[in-house]
Amino acid sequence: MEFYKKYADVQADVDELIKMAKSLGDKISEKELDLKEILSYLDDELVPIVILDWKVIKGTKEKVYLGHFVPLVGYDDENV
Repeated sequence: MEFYKKYADVQADVDELIKMAKSLGDKISEKELDLKEILSYLDDELVPIVILDWKVIKGTKEKVYLGHFVPLVGYDDENV
């Protein structure tokens, strides 16, 4: 969130999106999950939205945050 605060009123935007989603009957929670739990949500035909930091995935030591939100829609033996 700190990274995004430089560019927008992130909390107000997030709060409004959460309010809208809840009014439509969506269930929203924020927590850390291990891969097994994430895959179980996909097995239950839910669509988890995760935030990824590309530098962690690539294993680089860049100091710039390179993250974005990604909906997960499926997996196989090699990919999520």
